[in-house]
Amino acid sequence: MGAFDGHRLVGSVRGNVDGDRMEVARLFVAPDQQGRGIGRLLLDEAVNAAPAGVDVLWLFTGAQSQENIRLYESAGFERVSERVDGLGITLVTLERKVI
Repeated sequence: MGAFDGHRLVGSVRGNVDGDRMEVARLFVAPDQQGRGIGRLLLDEAVNAAPAGVDVLWLFTGAQSQENIRLYESAGFERVSERVDGLGITLVTLERKVI
């Protein structure tokens, strides 16, 4: 899914379905467009686009990405785990049940 300002793509998000779970992936908003509600709109669209049979949406972000975490938690996602990747970066996984 994409968000456009005229012909310009200013944000996008993907969903990857695996059985009864869907990963919300690659949520992106152009830096000069951040803070305008585009990320929340895209996140809501991803949630609404979950196909029948998907019970849980999940995503991950860096543990230091406090603005991202606030956005996800305000959209009903809850932290479920943390892990350190191969580069030593701590990642937080968040999940949300589909209503």
